[in-house]
Amino acid sequence: MALKYPELFKPYKIGKLTIKNRITMSPMHLGGRMDSTGNMTDEVIDYYEARAKGGFGLIVTGGYASAGGAEVTTAALNAMDNPHAFNTSISKAVEKLNAYDCKLFVEVGAPFGRVAFLETLAPVMGGHPVAPSAVPSRWDPSVMCRALTTEECYGLINAQLDSASAAVMAGADGICVGGPYGGYFTDQFATPLFNKRDDEFGFAQGGQFRIATDVIKGLKERFGKDYPVMVRLCVRHYMKDVGVSPLPGEDYKEVGRDIDVSIELAKALEAAGADALLLASGSYDSFYWLYPPTYQKEGLWLDDAKKIKEAVNIPVICPGKILTPELAEKAIEEGYVDAVALGKASLADAEWANKAHAGADEDIRPCIGCQNGCMARVFNGGLVTCAVNPECFYEKSDPVTPAPVKKHVVVIGGGPGGCEAAIIAAQRGHEVDLYEKADKLGGLFNLAAVPDFKTGDHRLLAWYARTVEKAGVKVHLNTEITAADVEKLGADAIIVATGANPKSFNIDGCETVTASDVLAGRDVGKSCVIVGGGLVGCETAVWLARKGVKVTLVEALPMLMSAGAPVPTPNFLMMLDMLPGAGVNVYTGSKFAGWADGTAKIIDAEGKEHSCEAETVVQAVGFAPNNALYNELEQSVSVPVWNIGDSKEPANVMESVRGGWFVAKNI
Repeated sequence: MALKYPELFKPYKIGKLTIKNRITMSPMHLGGRMDSTGNMTDEVIDYYEARAKGGFGLIVTGGYASAGGAEVTTAALNAMDNPHAFNTSISKAVEKLNAYDCKLFVEVGAPFGRVAFLETLAPVMGGHPVAPSAVPSRWDPSVMCRALTTEECYGLINAQLDSASAAVMAGADGICVGGPYGGYFTDQFATPLFNKRDDEFGFAQGGQFRIATDVIKGLKERFGKDYPVMVRLCVRHYMKDVGVSPLPGEDYKEVGRDIDVSIELAKALEAAGADALLLASGSYDSFYWLYPPTYQKEGLWLDDAKKIKEAVNIPVICPGKILTPELAEKAIEEGYVDAVALGKASLADAEWANKAHAGADEDIRPCIGCQNGCMARVFNGGLVTCAVNPECFYEKSDPVTPAPVKKHVVVIGGGPGGCEAAIIAAQRGHEVDLYEKADKLGGLFNLAAVPDFKTGDHRLLAWYARTVEKAGVKVHLNTEITAADVEKLGADAIIVATGANPKSFNIDGCETVTASDVLAGRDVGKSCVIVGGGLVGCETAVWLARKGVKVTLVEALPMLMSAGAPVPTPNFLMMLDMLPGAGVNVYTGSKFAGWADGTAKIIDAEGKEHSCEAETVVQAVGFAPNNALYNELEQSVSVPVWNIGDSKEPANVMESVRGGWFVAKNI
């Protein structure tokens, strides 16, 4: 049978090294998953091995960074901190990945520079980051960075070469140089805004690319011209100003690095000996371009990637929300890239490549761009995972195994948590009945998927419906279960996943609707006021405004999206820009003071009263757990009963899915 995606599975070469297919796993920081010295644990190696077994042709580790002592921070992983552990872990990973004909490249680069998090700086830094020039810290403009000395610049190069050498000696199939990427240290040298030096590393002197090119040349000198070296390259910074991003499609003047300079940089990297380029866009000044959330389009970096590919004669590899085999195949077939890279999509499904090879697109568990398990946990120091794939990092340490005793498991509620629980229980061999009171699975997540910028949510809903069926779960739609009904079901174990109900409060003289009502199809007329600026209120506001509704959003707290489950930084920042971009009028630290005759009254943070046109008052003030059935069953039945997801505590899809997975795998 012919391959559905033949371009994806054609071998290609990085230098003289053959990569079996065009699917790369992007380098990703794994935070607390690494050991105390920043090296890979067995759990991390198992995670990489699962993706190698899952068909990926090339895996690139997260970055190891060293500044030769010029920058000392707890946030960077330095291979030289524990060389023995580094050698051992890389050797073990290479051995396991190569068994599946998957190659391992180790990423080595320079650390943070001006984007170093101030609280992570070691005391020796004196509270001041270092940078190519004396520029303000990204996070506190009142803190000035110390400019590196010329000697320290050479130290930056040598430190990367030493780290890379350790990786080569450990058996790495290739090196990925961190390079001018993401707004990190090397990238700052290649950006005029941050490089005002007057020595051989200065922009005016033509030395802006030297950190990167000298590392490439040094690797070739140490290990020969045939040793494969890939370099990460940021194509476009998407900076309107320091710390200010443009929205997609917005006309703006780039103050960071633009495509023309990056084309010249790509040529310089190739001339220095680079065998492949791994592209990206965005920086720490434009977070939602560097780490694109659900609101960004899929394949957002491909147009620029094509321009780079046309300028060089080495393979160009590009990630950037490459979520489906169809998009990946098209990107290669139409000449945008030579190969694709998957980051968060590889977290969501370790078997992405194998499923693409089989043409089983619908079986791929989709990344939804929520970033709750990945980026949110990276930046809060937590254990990186995937919101929709609880098995991530538990592939061998805590796998799903057949149940020792087969039982009849009843799941009440067909949202993501209930579906996950039903699937896992059925896969373990239990007889599973899933009861859902609505006419389709999905629960409240069906409403979350309504805005047109939530396409990933639709894929997840379709995936659950299909996977529940494939697992052999007996699904009972349009069936609401009471405590009395449960007695007749003959269950050995019960999982309650009945979700949550939207909160609301009485407003004198005013009939209101909830955001859930609106997302379900309730018409708000030509204008509305939304009371509550959490994530649901904000997304609903943007969605309505883009449909032509005049929207005013009122939040009592000083900051939007600051109550409830934390919103990951890239998603948070993009939504803050999307609101004014859509024309939503926002009041924070303000009180909704009443409504009459199509006019809402608002008292702002300074006590001033404002009026706004509003045919409808929409409440988006959170959710309350729908736990009445669980509470009744806990007191009335003798079999085990578990409460999961929003019916336990309203949070986000990650908590619901993880709750279902952990409970069902232990019944």
